[in-house]
Amino acid sequence: MKKLIALAIVALASPALSSFAGEPIASSKNVIVPPPAPVEDLYRAHEIQVDLFGAYAPSASDAGRYLGDHGWGGGGAVNYFFTRNFGIGLEGMALRPSGSSSGFGNNHDIAGEFALDAIGRLPIGNTPWAPYVIAGIGGFIPGSSNNGFGGINNGFNRRGNNNNNDDVLLEGHVGLGIEYRFTSHIGLFTDGRYTFVDKSHNDYGLVRAGVRFVF
Repeated sequence: MKKLIALAIVALASPALSSFAGEPIASSKNVIVPPPAPVEDLYRAHEIQVDLFGAYAPSASDAGRYLGDHGWGGGGAVNYFFTRNFGIGLEGMALRPSGSSSGFGNNHDIAGEFALDAIGRLPIGNTPWAPYVIAGIGGFIPGSSNNGFGGINNGFNRRGNNNNNDDVLLEGHVGLGIEYRFTSHIGLFTDGRYTFVDKSHNDYGLVRAGVRFVF
């Protein structure tokens, strides 16, 4: 009789036990999703930049006494950005005049240029690209072999030929450029500008391309 009672109890309890066995067990632990990796800001405020570049300067035929038909050269610059978008720079370069319009054969002295620049840039989102504008003022040093009167002194030469050779001439320039950053510390840049020297007939263009180191 006891065995029958025990079997009856087991038979009644089995459906209840099986129903409890199928219920999901809730976990008290919360799943933590890791935050996304931060995006590197390639262009920052308080950057110090060191530029090394090559340069090509096409010149009009009536400006030949300074650069011939054109000039090749290069130089360097140091820039500092106060904000992500605005900075200043100091640049210097040397240009070798060439071309038949200079009229002085192949014995051209090296011309020089130095300037203080204002730079405004506009990085495109989080991409490596940043267009910029540049404007500056400084000095242009013509090569002394461009002296149209040879041994005649500079004072007479300026009056007779309007050619201030061996002097530092006032120059100004405006231009546009674009930069590409591989990392926040190194990039490439190129720009083009129009340069005003002394009087309008001495103006010339300038194209630069180079590498930029950022600290």
